Amino acid sequence: MPEILSISACLLVFLLGLIIGSFLNVVIHRGPAIWGLVKTAAPDKPYSLAHPRSHCPACQQQIKVIHLIPIVGFILLRGRCSACGQHIPWRYPVVEVLGGASALVPYFIYGPSLTALAIFCFFCLVISLAFIDQQTSFLPDALTLPLIITGMGANAVPLFVPLQDALIAAAAGFISFWLIGEVFYRLRGYDGLGLGDAKMLAGLGAWLGWIALPFIVLLASLTGLIFIALSKLRGQDVGLETGLPFGPSLAIAAATLMILQATGLDFWNI
Repeated sequence: MPEILSISACLLVFLLGLIIGSFLNVVIHRGPAIWGLVKTAAPDKPYSLAHPRSHCPACQQQIKVIHLIPIVGFILLRGRCSACGQHIPWRYPVVEVLGGASALVPYFIYGPSLTALAIFCFFCLVISLAFIDQQTSFLPDALTLPLIITGMGANAVPLFVPLQDALIAAAAGFISFWLIGEVFYRLRGYDGLGLGDAKMLAGLGAWLGWIALPFIVLLASLTGLIFIALSKLRGQDVGLETGLPFGPSLAIAAATLMILQATGLDFWNI
């Protein structure tokens, strides 16, 4: 852990993280349509991360600049569109806060360093993947492949594990989930794990190394069971054939292990 960091520096890092978190909301909302995973309301109109300007999906009213300020805008609007009163999903402030925390935590541990920046990038990718999978049941190549590549790049230095371990983990992560998915499909006749899950696990392995893979899968499975239990408590009908996105569970597991590793509590390397 670095020397005592100034409060003003930590606040600045947190605010920058909030801004990036706001951008992640754009990626989560628009990315699936841009990448052809879901359809847009107006498929013939230009659609990108920058165009059109931020607007209410219900009434198409453009959002005022002041209401685009992370967290502040949501509070000022009281969680509703100023024009039509439509509820604004809680995802928006949640992702913004996660963005701020994702910047602050590694900065607090490592200070201004390449390692802190790398962990922040890792968090941004897994946050985006988790929320996109939760909303669409897709884990897009546009994010899983960069997760693999950046993991390899970070460990080419290496920042977290030797590059050889990262390569082995990426291959083992993909092959193991691909095999499980193939066996499940042949036994049950429908997909249990998709290639997106396999690519995401490969990316997580590229960052954390092969030793962390069993712990990622175990913790993700336990997290998935908690999600199922919470769904049942809310009265949702969840059965053996109910499709549940696994990306959020993988993201929570990997983020937890990354924090443990950063704080020196990576018990799997003892």
